[in-house]
This record gives sequence, structure tokens and C-alpha cells, in this order.
Amino acid sequence: MPNTENRHAAVVYNPAKIARARLKPVIDRCAEESGWASTSWFETSVSDPGEQAAGKALDAGADLVLAAGGDGTIRAVAAVLAESEIPLGILPQGTGNVFARNLGIKVVGLPRMVETAFSGTTRAVDLGEAVLTDTGGTRTTHTFLVATGVGVDAEIMARTTSTEKRLFGWIGYILAGARVLGRTQNATTTIEVAGHPAQRTRAATTLVCNCGYLPGNVLLVPDARIDDGTLDVLSLSPRRLRDWVGILRRIVVEHHLRRTPAGKALIQLAGTRKLRALSYAQGPTVTISLESPREVEVDGDPVGRAVRLECRTLAQALRVQVPRS
Repeated sequence: MPNTENRHAAVVYNPAKIARARLKPVIDRCAEESGWASTSWFETSVSDPGEQAAGKALDAGADLVLAAGGDGTIRAVAAVLAESEIPLGILPQGTGNVFARNLGIKVVGLPRMVETAFSGTTRAVDLGEAVLTDTGGTRTTHTFLVATGVGVDAEIMARTTSTEKRLFGWIGYILAGARVLGRTQNATTTIEVAGHPAQRTRAATTLVCNCGYLPGNVLLVPDARIDDGTLDVLSLSPRRLRDWVGILRRIVVEHHLRRTPAGKALIQLAGTRKLRALSYAQGPTVTISLESPREVEVDGDPVGRAVRLECRTLAQALRVQVPRS
């Protein structure tokens, strides 16, 4: 984006995550150094997680919208900016900051993140859209940046307290998981992915992912790409404790091996043994049908119970400011 005096940015910020007084000096300095005009400010609230504020920013003619807050705030702003060609600058201030990490935005130092927002490279990335249907037939639409899931993962998100998130970060989800796993049973699930035969299974959880990295910076879906126009589906169908052990070993061990060239070479040499309790698929659309209602989460936020999810990718619908290589 060229730096000209008539360009101006807008900031949508969550005051529960970061104070305007802390943001303003950093943003004003960076905007001035980059040759931008004065910045507009829009605050989120309990009744508006960011959609209305982002809409006001667009109505004000912003050439760049910075979102400062947790994943929920960033998701709300991204949903409004989709297809607008106006880039999003991410100032992550939440517990997981998963979307930022998938984009290579280091969550260290506010000045560096603000500099990336003003002077970074603009990258086009995909968004996901999930339409949920509850038992009464009511349909609700949610945009997701990272993933949407139904089953055990959503139960864990719903039962992780705000205190656990604040005190322990993503480890708080592990604490909630210990409470949930012993009580949650697999449910009959039909998964239809475009280009693949329908799969009927007894799933503990099914994830539809736009990105590969999930909370804890764990690479859960190695083949997922944020700009490939497809969604990656991960279904977990453990029947016994040793199935969970195999799944965790696969995810954790391979995650650490993939961090080094030698580890990647070892995976390629040894191959990946197929786990019946773990399956992957990829496609532009995904439909998940459940025999009974289950909890659903969108980017880690519980959104209620549903009996059907219809997901699709919005290919390269969002422009995001990322660090220059």
C-alpha cells in the first residue's frame, strides 16, 4: 500500500483486552512515520464484538483496519472486511492468538505488530463459513478464521472457564479436557466432503480447518494451507484409551519432528502408519450431519448445539498485513 497523506487507518479495539491509552501513542507514531493521516477509533462492547465497529470503520473510508483484541474480535472484524479489498492489520491480545500465529505474526512487542500492520506485505487468505442448524431448524451463519469443530473439542471450549484462560492460557483447555473426556461418548456422524465418498462414523470430534496450527502452537493438520481454497477435515473416532494414546502420539511426536529438516526426512522415510481412529479429508465444502445435537465451537468460542454443519471456503476473501519476508 503506498504511503500517501490522504490515507488513514481505523482501529477496532476490545477495551477488555487492551486500553486505548496504551495503543494510541504507538499507532500515532507509526502512522506519522509511514505518512498516514490521522487514525479513527472504534471500541467493541459486550453487545458488539466488532462487526458494527468494523462497519463504521469502512463507512468512515478507512484504507486499513487494525483489530486489537482476542481471536473473537479479530474474527468479527475479518468477517466484515471479507471481499472489501480493505486489508486487516492484526494486533493480537488474546489467549491463543491462533490466527496470527498461522500467518507468521509474532505475538511479541506491540510496536513490531503495529509496524507490520502499516508497512507489512498484504496477503490474500481464505476464510471459512459455517452454517449451523439446531434441532428446531434454526440456521445461523458464522465466519471462522482457523477452525470450527463439533463434539469433544467444543465441549472442552464450553467448559473452560475464563479464570482458567486468564491464569493458564491454552493449558486451561487441557484442564477442561480432563473433566470432559471421561464423560463424553462418541456420536454417530456423517461427513460429506466434496470430491470424497460420504463417511459414516462414531466420532468423538470432527474439525473443519482453514489453518494447520491450533491452540498450543500444535501442527494438527500438516497439509492445511490458509490460501489454497480448500478446507481440511479431521475426524477423531477413538474407541478405547489406546486409540487416544495413538492419536496424541501421532499429533505430538510428528509435530515436534516436523520442526527440523532431519525430523521431516525421518517422517518421509518411515511413512505415516494409518490410524483407524484418525482420518483426514480435504475439499471446498463440508457437511456434517449428527444423529443427536452436539456442542459446536468456532475458533475456540462455543456457539451452541447443532445437528448439522454446512461449511464452505471463501477463497482468498480477506486481505491481511503480514511481516515482510
